[in-house]
Amino acid sequence: MLTVSLMSKQEGEIKKFLDKHYNKSEADDSVIEWIYVCRDIDKGLNLIDTIMDNNSKYNLSVWVKVDDDDIIEVTSNSRHKITNEIKMCIENN
Repeated sequence: MLTVSLMSKQEGEIKKFLDKHYNKSEADDSVIEWIYVCRDIDKGLNLIDTIMDNNSKYNLSVWVKVDDDDIIEVTSNSRHKITNEIKMCIENN
């Protein structure tokens, strides 16, 4: 299971991202943390890629957790390493 968390100190930022890229109004303007738990790892990795591909447009931080492992922040520098590790972890299970 993969958990992807979006966090923002700027009110309305998560809603703006979700509305634009996923046509979802799951969040209102006051939401500063949004957590997506997915069993389909590809959907979670796609979410991470979408966020990171658009990180210059939004004031968001992205955090991931695989199963019971520690929560790790995904940055532009660590993105590929983390997504590759997630893929390898899933393949080995």
